[in-house]
Amino acid sequence: MECITNYYLNINQTCTPMLENNCLFANSMGQCIQCVQGFVLVSSTCYPAIPYCFNHSTSSYTCLQCVQGYYLFNRTCFKIPSGCNNVVNNMCTSCQQGYQLSNGLCQLIDDATCIKYQLGSNLCL
Repeated sequence: MECITNYYLNINQTCTPMLENNCLFANSMGQCIQCVQGFVLVSSTCYPAIPYCFNHSTSSYTCLQCVQGYYLFNRTCFKIPSGCNNVVNNMCTSCQQGYQLSNGLCQLIDDATCIKYQLGSNLCL
């Protein structure tokens, strides 16, 4: 026997309304086991997915890993700034070629104003 959308089959084999909003499937006890798209399952409850989060925790409503091109800071995914290779504590720690690190930001090196580069790096002297 199957139930219509927003209902689950309880232990008495009766279709019962789901208790959890945004739940796609529930077990016979009424606990959500799968959420609708755009929501994540945390302890039988459906929460809105955290934007740009690749891996949500299943025990708490937090993001563990962001999608490529984003970094995690204070449980939120932020876009990696232009020219930045790596971000730690919300600051760039290394830059892409053609950029120079300055106070946690990567600034584009202006070839027209740079007279001398440090050997083996992109630092304008």
